[in-house]
Amino acid sequence: DPESNRFQFIPWDMDLAFGGLPLAGTPEERAQLSIDQPQLGDNPLIRRVLAVDDYRRKHRDYVRLYKDSLFEEKKVLRSIESTASFIRPFIALSGEDALSQFDDQMSDSPEPFVMGPGGPGSNNYRIRTFLTKRHASLRAQLAGDSDGKVLEMIRPPPGSMKQWGVVLILGLAAVIANLIAWVRGVIAGFHGSSLWGCLNLLLYPLTTVIYGYRIRHDLGHRQARMALWSITALTAVVLLAWGWIF
Repeated sequence: DPESNRFQFIPWDMDLAFGGLPLAGTPEERAQLSIDQPQLGDNPLIRRVLAVDDYRRKHRDYVRLYKDSLFEEKKVLRSIESTASFIRPFIALSGEDALSQFDDQMSDSPEPFVMGPGGPGSNNYRIRTFLTKRHASLRAQLAGDSDGKVLEMIRPPPGSMKQWGVVLILGLAAVIANLIAWVRGVIAGFHGSSLWGCLNLLLYPLTTVIYGYRIRHDLGHRQARMALWSITALTAVVLLAWGWIF
């Protein structure tokens, strides 16, 4: 800021607060996040600033101040309860399932829950549990009884990006092959009759195969064969990708 001659940081990803950052550690590790290395992996700016003893002490003083004032545990709990009471009627408008999930999130259950579709890093503590555990970790770190946890981004296994690249290429080739088979089937169908042209247009690959093998072998057998191979290839790519995901 040219007026104050100070850097100003604009926080973002606020929806990932309270330990909600996916793909980074376990729920317990996120609750124990190090106050001396609060970033994922290596951040040269943070590392170099906190390497200076005076800055690190001031940083810890601010953490202690905010823990006991703006983010004092009982104060934040009251804010959570007040906000939950205000928005609960609106959540209920989305149906019983949404309300049930909301009430579950507001519970005191100590067990992690699964966010989104699941997978690595998708578990998290409910907000009350996280708050309690985070405050306990901050107290321990500020007292010198704990170093906290340094988090690293959970990355795909080696080679998986190459595998996905292969899947994308194969998938694109299968889609293009199906488009060609569909167009050729429609053309062959209209050569026989308007009815079969429309059927092949709308019901590919089923009618394309029936037309080529049972109705007009002379006109459509090549298109039928191509449709079979193309849809089989596309199915195989989808199953391969599904197996890697789940």
